[in-house]
Amino acid sequence: MYLLFYFWHGSVLNDFIRLEINLNLFYFLTAVVYFILGLIIMFLHRLDFFKYQIPTIFRIVLIGIIVGFGGYALSIVLPVSVERTLNFKYVLFDLFWQITEETVGSAVFYLSYRLLSYFSVPEFEE
Repeated sequence: MYLLFYFWHGSVLNDFIRLEINLNLFYFLTAVVYFILGLIIMFLHRLDFFKYQIPTIFRIVLIGIIVGFGGYALSIVLPVSVERTLNFKYVLFDLFWQITEETVGSAVFYLSYRLLSYFSVPEFEE
């Protein structure tokens, strides 16, 4: 997710040149935010409701939508968005990108979890 964020804002939109804070501080704070988003994604994947009630592909996308929309809504409300002039088209496109980014993160978590659980050693029962 963080790599997609860096690619999108650093390469495609080139937003980092308009930042008013120290670039190293910005990288650190965004890394912390994306770590927290990863923890939220992990928590949602482990909830029994998502685990047993919703098919896997829908669960991955739904968690991506929930976390992506929530993260984007917070960035708009807490004016941390780099873009100063927001129009409706920009907001929708950026929201779509954020949801896509978090959905990819959700898929990576799910696949990593499944891969690690496949290779894990079963516990002994007494």
